[in-house]
Amino acid sequence: MLALFTFFGYCTGEDCSTLMNTIFRRTTLVLFLVTPATILFPCIIHGDTVAVSFAIAPCIEELAESFTRTTGEKIDILPGQTGALSRQMAMGAPYDLFLAAENRWPAWLEEQKGITDSEIFAYGYLVLWSGKKKLPDIQNLAGTIIAVPEPEAAATGLLARNYFSELGLWQRLESAGNLMFVRNIPQAVLTVTHGPAEAAFISLTTALQAGEKYHVYYDGTIAHAGGLSPKAGRTAEKFWKYIRSPRTKPVWKKWGLRQIPDK
Repeated sequence: MLALFTFFGYCTGEDCSTLMNTIFRRTTLVLFLVTPATILFPCIIHGDTVAVSFAIAPCIEELAESFTRTTGEKIDILPGQTGALSRQMAMGAPYDLFLAAENRWPAWLEEQKGITDSEIFAYGYLVLWSGKKKLPDIQNLAGTIIAVPEPEAAATGLLARNYFSELGLWQRLESAGNLMFVRNIPQAVLTVTHGPAEAAFISLTTALQAGEKYHVYYDGTIAHAGGLSPKAGRTAEKFWKYIRSPRTKPVWKKWGLRQIPDK
């Protein structure tokens, strides 16, 4: 089956409270109608597919390779923005398992009957990352731009906002114009490497893959949750159990994540 999804660029100046509805309007499952204004990302669905948040994709991709070596069964991994993937599944996208870098969207998707029995499978950490030689001082950011994934749609942005709000810094950073909101983690990284930002708030998993300078906020944690589609295939069911087994703990640790084993 050929599934085509259209992604529109993120919009600036919109109130964050309406962002989830904006994603729903602008993330459309396309079957036969293609317009010139859309940017198409084809996804060939060969078998059971796991939709996974950008923030934890490198870890899940390695786990998928390990799963295939162990069982001989292949599982397809589709990374994306957490909110967009959730909306796609609610609209009937043919994903068998959803692994999110937060628990807000899985809870919503379970209400929409898109997944069943949402469970926390790991905890992740917030990172201030820079592709430059030096990290900026978070207490002294005069003229410094930090890229942040949209908090209302992306798990890492939500974590950054919650963490620095508790410290009383978020409003100050936002008011001073230090924050540049982007759609997702890949855009945040690109805004640093090829744009005006000096640093970005991203996941520890992404920082380990990207390299360069980063600072981990180990007290800035977020629960990662997910669940199976009601129509999940047997391979996806096996993979869901496999990634929560004790044998995969070293892979989770390698990518800066704390695994929560299957009950």
